Amino acid sequence: MMMKLLLLAAIILVKILLSKGVALVLIILSFMLKGKQLYKSTLEWNEYFLSLNDNLVWLNLQFVDIGTF
Repeated sequence: MMMKLLLLAAIILVKILLSKGVALVLIILSFMLKGKQLYKSTLEWNEYFLSLNDNLVWLNLQFVDIGTF
């Protein structure tokens, strides 16, 4: 019984770490791709961040938190 609980805890931990890792990699890749488009123009970056839809940002934050539930 104890071994099954440890196995379950390990599976949950791995799932959380993988989902957080995948979300982080996707966010980093999206910034890398957008960075190639905008390069070092701070004005264009400001416009990009201000143009983000609040719902889109909220969904991305929720995706990152999926692994904790």
